[in-house]
Amino acid sequence: MNERKKINKYVRTFFFISFISITIVLILTSSKKTFFSIRLISFSYFFYALLTTSLRYLFDILRTQTIVNAMGKRINFSTAFTFIFGGQFLGGITPFQAGGIPLQLWILKRKNLDYAEGTATIFLRGLLSALIFPFLLPFVYQYGKNIKSDIFRGLLFYIIIFYGVVLLVVLLSIIFTGFFKKILPIKFVNGVQNFKNVFTSKLRKHPIPILISFIFTILSLGFYFFTAPLLLKGLGLKVSLIKVAILQVVLTYGLNFTPSPGASGFAEAGALGIFSVVCPKELLGIYVVLWRFLTGYLGIIVGGIVSSKITYPETSLHH
Repeated sequence: MNERKKINKYVRTFFFISFISITIVLILTSSKKTFFSIRLISFSYFFYALLTTSLRYLFDILRTQTIVNAMGKRINFSTAFTFIFGGQFLGGITPFQAGGIPLQLWILKRKNLDYAEGTATIFLRGLLSALIFPFLLPFVYQYGKNIKSDIFRGLLFYIIIFYGVVLLVVLLSIIFTGFFKKILPIKFVNGVQNFKNVFTSKLRKHPIPILISFIFTILSLGFYFFTAPLLLKGLGLKVSLIKVAILQVVLTYGLNFTPSPGASGFAEAGALGIFSVVCPKELLGIYVVLWRFLTGYLGIIVGGIVSSKITYPETSLHH
């Protein structure tokens, strides 16, 4: 099966699961009250939510450019745009988001970044995003301690344990790479080794761009986390911006590394469960559809359009 046939298969699977999930969500939540509640919709908040989504991607593009700059290389805005959305498209339609990385490496390779530099770029982006969570934990605890939701508490416990273990393994493997070659998957260890080599030879010599990329990461995730409360405001609900943003923080980190394409099924079910504490049932289905569109489907659609203009190498997907 050639690469385009594989991609088409993944796209069909993604949209099939998403369609089934959204249909079930709407069936479970829709009622006569839903049609009356729709009249309270404020479209200005939807515009703000779309704006925060756009700013999320803008700062993600800028941080990618900054990371590459820290290695003494340059990529223009268009390349970074393709890197982000192309990666989101293939990552979004493949299990565990595995398809995005080969494409992103290939895009960077075309701009004269070798495999080690491309791996370091992707690795550092993920590491910066993961490192944000420990800084968010005090806010999550402060504003989340009164949230009466077993799903919220369960996800939070999972995230703390999972990300704690992952960050510890990553940091230890960076320090003791030789030892971890014996016990961890070779691709992971090679990725760590590439990052370590590039960091030692290039990145550590340019701390300012790394700091700026960390700031861009904060801004990108910040705008992303405030999409949820703006959508709820748009549905005419009086909600705490911080409280709802905290719910999205926990759901977002909890959905990472889910086995289904683009977290389809898991994302809809998770949103249905975790946002039920702030959104009435009659509006919950509509909210989940809007939230899922802005935080997931939109990026995948844009990425699909961008990716359709790319001539894929036959080795672009490996899994």
